[in-house]
Amino acid sequence: RYLNELKNQSACFLGDEANFPSGPFMIAYRMRKPVVFYFATREKGMRYRFHFTIIEDQIKNGRAAQDKIFEQYINALEQIVRAYPQQWFNFYPFWNDKG
Repeated sequence: RYLNELKNQSACFLGDEANFPSGPFMIAYRMRKPVVFYFATREKGMRYRFHFTIIEDQIKNGRAAQDKIFEQYINALEQIVRAYPQQWFNFYPFWNDKG
């Protein structure tokens, strides 16, 4: 996971500060199209559940729209990770270094 320090956004995620790439949120705002957050989780019995969150009500006033999409993504990701904590993997330092 590569993060360009000039092209990321920071947010409180699961109680600690973390950086996320800002490119997807910038593109979503600029395209002014509905955005779909998609997550797949494994259930008992080798079944999979697909979770979709559709964001259609994007604000049309500059940076606020991009920030709103980002905030909604963080909320959706937190909700999924809290519900399925054993299915979220990171093989790199995720949270911001505190010193």
